[in-house]
Amino acid sequence: MIIKSPFNFVPLNSQVFFPDWADEISQDIPFSDGVSGTIALSISADSPIYIRNGQLHKDEKSKDEDKNTDKKNENYDYSFSHVSTAKGKRYFIPGTSIKGEVRNILEIMSYGRMCVDERAQFARRDLRNEKVYPLKNKQQQEHCGWLRRKGEGYEIEDCGSVWRISHPEIDRLLGTSVMRSHFSQEEVGTLKEEQKTADYKYSLIKDESVFKNTFEEIEKESTKDTRKFVRFSSSGSIHGTIVFTGQPSSWKEPRSLKKGKYYEFVFPEKRQGIRKIRKEDFEHYAFIYKDSKDWERIKWLLDESENGGRGVPVFFIPKGKDNVEHFGMAYLYKMPYDHSVFESLPEAHRHKDKRDLAECIFGYVDKQDAQKGRVQFGHAFASEARPLDRIKLVLGSPKASYYPLYISQEDKGGVTADYNTYDHGTPSGWKRYYVRNDTNSVKAAEHGQVNTYMEPLDKGAKFQGTVTFHNLRPIELGALLSALTFHATPECRHQLGMAKAYGFGKCKYDIKLKITASAEQSKDENYYMARFEDYMSRHVADPWTQQQPIKELFTMAGNDVANGGAFDFMIMDKDIKRNDFEDAKKAHEYLQRSTALLQHTITPRTLCDTTEFKAELDVIRKQEEEKQAKIDRQRRQKELEDFKEDYEQRITNAGTDKGLLNNLKASLTSKTADDNDEEDIINGLIAKIERTISQIPERGFQDAFITEIKDYKLFETRVKAGLRKTALDRLSEDDIVFGGVKLQEAYDHDDKKSPKNWATTTGSNFKKCVKVVGNDIATRWFTALKR
Repeated sequence: MIIKSPFNFVPLNSQVFFPDWADEISQDIPFSDGVSGTIALSISADSPIYIRNGQLHKDEKSKDEDKNTDKKNENYDYSFSHVSTAKGKRYFIPGTSIKGEVRNILEIMSYGRMCVDERAQFARRDLRNEKVYPLKNKQQQEHCGWLRRKGEGYEIEDCGSVWRISHPEIDRLLGTSVMRSHFSQEEVGTLKEEQKTADYKYSLIKDESVFKNTFEEIEKESTKDTRKFVRFSSSGSIHGTIVFTGQPSSWKEPRSLKKGKYYEFVFPEKRQGIRKIRKEDFEHYAFIYKDSKDWERIKWLLDESENGGRGVPVFFIPKGKDNVEHFGMAYLYKMPYDHSVFESLPEAHRHKDKRDLAECIFGYVDKQDAQKGRVQFGHAFASEARPLDRIKLVLGSPKASYYPLYISQEDKGGVTADYNTYDHGTPSGWKRYYVRNDTNSVKAAEHGQVNTYMEPLDKGAKFQGTVTFHNLRPIELGALLSALTFHATPECRHQLGMAKAYGFGKCKYDIKLKITASAEQSKDENYYMARFEDYMSRHVADPWTQQQPIKELFTMAGNDVANGGAFDFMIMDKDIKRNDFEDAKKAHEYLQRSTALLQHTITPRTLCDTTEFKAELDVIRKQEEEKQAKIDRQRRQKELEDFKEDYEQRITNAGTDKGLLNNLKASLTSKTADDNDEEDIINGLIAKIERTISQIPERGFQDAFITEIKDYKLFETRVKAGLRKTALDRLSEDDIVFGGVKLQEAYDHDDKKSPKNWATTTGSNFKKCVKVVGNDIATRWFTALKR
């Protein structure tokens, strides 16, 4: 088994629980069943624990820091979080650290919504897998251009197909051997990391005016390559700008010029138009490249005042006349997945206008709204603590774009024939580290290049803090207590601080509940947890304790996993020529769920059916059912009132139009009533329509035209039929206008190319009308039409 990980995922629930009381939460107006009080929290460290001290110590610098240490760590005090007192350091766990960890557990337990950065859209560059990375087969379609900021948005100036120029040609242009001395294998051998950036290449060229120059086309090395290859020529007829991209390897010469990156790019000077970039697409681009070594240069080039306002050189696949499918920094750029992380979530997790239980309890802030939480976590200060010597670890994790870990796979047994990706897959879920039976700091630093320094406290450290809550409903308090105690499951442990992958931060929480305000008699912790469990089972997933997300959470928190084997980090190390990530893909392996790997499932205790609470919960269930029944009745009554009001308004709007009224009657007649009340309303509305129709005076002339007139002959037939029913002296002015309009429509339908204006009493039009309706009506008709 190649694929392995010190973490795993709790699968996402397809259903999200949104409390129906979310809009009723108030800091000032208490719930009728609201509870307030405190929770005394005792934290015992079952393994060494480390939470970095947030204070900067710029005057202090360790003498034994490794050269590879991340530079940003040099200004930090590596001791455990503390305040300095006259007696020395007073260690504490910040309340925010405890709150964040407890909130994540509560989100999982309460079937919460996974919130992600909507700008997050990962990219792929799997050159060996054309199905995952189709760009490799689309290079003939690829264009180059300049990405730049335009007002509040962005655009790409399209330069068409890119040209290629070799390093020796660049040296000839410069009159130096700068490219050979820095990138040929004969001169430098293997490139260093700092040499593999575009920024490094640009720094070698002192005279930037050489980039924009004159070229001529040269013979290609391969007839299959449709791109244009060029060289510098002072008398050349084509113009362009040399563009550098990252350098993955050095090159050999003279025979095998294809080995290594021997060529750079030339962007043609002739423009082919402007292509628009949506703000969302640029944000995805920025997310993909923000960790790139060239990102600072990119931000500088995007400034309209820099680089002559030209912008950033990019490559892209065109879409339509003025859009792009996607774009990137290199010719074989990182190709964005079809969906962002947010778009890959199950539908229920994408409801941004609803609040889950964690947001109701802990509060939230977003662009649309904000709400203060009703739970506050104080700092937990140490009563017993022994600091350990400084150690160094390599802390890291695979990027979330690595789909064998971060995307849920459907096959069984840890091997799949075809991977799911962000194109059509779902995120694996909530990331959680395994609880370890021991710490491991020796093997941690054997591979990798960036060390992190830590001065942890030894296991056995004890901390005390207080959690204060205000106006929580019993279900909410139960959810909070369940998250603090893993639903009273003694073998489960929490994890705080850094280096959880190596067994650090394993903690046990002990609580003592104190109710200070409640509408009912104060109860103990198990009672409120039973209320939460019972509600989740009845309203979300039955039984709650047996649901897969809950099993995975408790299994990962309750098993003491040994270091090594399937629970270590995967290794990618060029020095030992080992890349577990590529090897796992070649073997089509994926990360199985923790219950499958550990083969020992832990489920929470069932509290709501115990003798102690069953009778009381039965009463509560009955009360809630009666309350819900009343709400349903009120809702149904409102629906019927709205239904009746809607149809009555439509009857009023129909006026004396028998056609519309008959349509309404037909609609009501065909409707099947859900209950007797609705049937009575339907019958009453039908009777009202019939009374309305019976009171409408006979207007035979207009009634003849209720259906659509298709042609002149049909018009003629309808008019004569109408005149037979209606005496000439009974035709109203409205009848006259109505008939004239229909006459115009009928004629225009027959002759759409040259419609006539019938509103004239001269010529053949008038005579034709006289033959149909007679001179008197025709005269009145045409007089009305003239108006």
